[in-house]
Amino acid sequence: MKVKFLRIFKIFLFGAIYSFVLPIKGMPLMAKPPRYQVEFRGVDSFAQLRSLKRSSTLIRHRKNSPKSLAALKYRADQDVPDFIEILHAYGYYDACISTRAFRQPSGKLKMVIAVNKGEPYILHHFDYKAFDEPREQIYDISQISLQRLGVRLNKKALSTEIVDAQKQLVSILNQNGHPFAKIEDQAIVVDQAQKTVAVDLKVDEGPVAYFGSLCIEGGAGVRRRFVKNRIDWKEGELFSSKKIAETEKNLYDSGLFSIVSISHEARVDNKNNVPMKIELLDSKYNNLTMGGSYTTTWEGLGGAATWQNRNIFKSGLNLKMNYAINQKKQSAGLEFLFPDFFSAKNKLVAQSDVLISNNMPNYREKGVNTNVYVERIFSRYFKVSLGGRFDQFRTTESLRNGYFSLFGIPFFTNLQSSDKVLINPTQGGWFSLNFTPFFSMSRDVDTFAEAKIEGSVYQYLIPSRRIILAMNMVFGSLFGSTTFNIPPPYRFYAGSPQHLRGYPYQKISPLNANGQEIGGRSLFLWSIEPRVMVFKSFAVVGFFDVGNVYLGSWPRWNNAFVKSLGVGVRYFSFVGPLRLDVGFPLDRRPNIRRDYQIYFSIGQAF
Repeated sequence: MKVKFLRIFKIFLFGAIYSFVLPIKGMPLMAKPPRYQVEFRGVDSFAQLRSLKRSSTLIRHRKNSPKSLAALKYRADQDVPDFIEILHAYGYYDACISTRAFRQPSGKLKMVIAVNKGEPYILHHFDYKAFDEPREQIYDISQISLQRLGVRLNKKALSTEIVDAQKQLVSILNQNGHPFAKIEDQAIVVDQAQKTVAVDLKVDEGPVAYFGSLCIEGGAGVRRRFVKNRIDWKEGELFSSKKIAETEKNLYDSGLFSIVSISHEARVDNKNNVPMKIELLDSKYNNLTMGGSYTTTWEGLGGAATWQNRNIFKSGLNLKMNYAINQKKQSAGLEFLFPDFFSAKNKLVAQSDVLISNNMPNYREKGVNTNVYVERIFSRYFKVSLGGRFDQFRTTESLRNGYFSLFGIPFFTNLQSSDKVLINPTQGGWFSLNFTPFFSMSRDVDTFAEAKIEGSVYQYLIPSRRIILAMNMVFGSLFGSTTFNIPPPYRFYAGSPQHLRGYPYQKISPLNANGQEIGGRSLFLWSIEPRVMVFKSFAVVGFFDVGNVYLGSWPRWNNAFVKSLGVGVRYFSFVGPLRLDVGFPLDRRPNIRRDYQIYFSIGQAF
């Protein structure tokens, strides 16, 4: 019985491993090896080789070997027309391909595909003109430059670039009053003698059109005024597909609709107006989210829960309640967001957070923070906010214990180049400015002000876009009072997963005679990080951080910077980049003993 039980247990264990551990991307445990080998010769470009393999039936069916060499060669010959078409797309119009099948000494079949690409053809001419039939014209297509279309003359004639240029040409006309523009005729001439390609396009711009009457269907759970406040055009304005796209994004960003479809009729009325139609499907307004977290820095293991209703009174009023706890901090919060506050571009935010406990390295804190501010959205990438703030809290186990009451007037502005700088930025940058004067409502603290500037820039270093250089800078200053009269939670400290990563959390600070961190009134931090894409979903980085925290309200540039160096890896998952960094301090300090710091989190460092 015991032997039988062990046998059953082994079978069960093997089955569990087979089902949950060993399969990778749905591959079976005992996958059959390929029955024949395929070798491409004459292709030195990784991108071209990848395109050929992806289109190949020969590659996809390697596990199902034909019964003879003749059958294998027949299968390879079926791929040749597709291969030729792909090489044409890369500008090789004289490409020819030969196939050869033979049996190796081991008995396995092998197929060799010999590619002779020939010389690449050059795009030496690209022109576009309006259709011969006279039309009303409001946008002169001769003003559109080849650079704007992405056309590069005297470079390889890539079919993808030619097709993309045609789409861009039509898109520009759609954005400038011509919703029915189309390519009426195209002449693509391939000169085999000169190895060149010439493209001539005739464009039918169609009639000039204006936004006409609007019909809104669906979205019964939201007031029509809320929807209309997010429409980027007005009736009678010149038609623009860009304004349609902005409207669609505005409605999606509200979080109140799961489907937004904007369309227009394929005609204009007698006033050249195009009737518009918006179809909406409501999303669920209530949601409860719960999650966990773990950091290797200070907070350790934690969790959070948030309940939210995004559509109170059918007006888009957002109510959010949250609770968060970790090994060092516990807090609860309430937030109201009032959209369309006196204007569709304004929103009023009122929030209050109860800090049940906050055990920082240099102090402990309990209190209540309340903010009320108006945010003005000037454009998709530029916003400004102004409001009032009331903080009432108590600090213990610090060099400045006591009860504090402060009233502040925070001013904040943010400017960014695109939406792509938020999660995994690759180009462009962002900039933010925060200025808040604080007025004491108790005798223990003086009036002071905080100013903080931060920004990041991102740039590709090589044409293949496999190396990205990222840089970040932070400057902060507290002025109007001495360090001792500024409560510890408002002072500056450094050492974090974003800056000076070689040092422990908040351990970079001016020290007192006992070697304790007292916090500073100014800081300057700068980081540079090259990010190298190794595979599509995997990157390695190196980083160099410099900076310091100063006792005065302005950095003393003659003081030596604190520096750290490190390496890290990034895995780009469906939830965002998973980050693992190891930082090493380059300057020894009396309050720091550890020779390295390890950080793991979701998202880039900056």
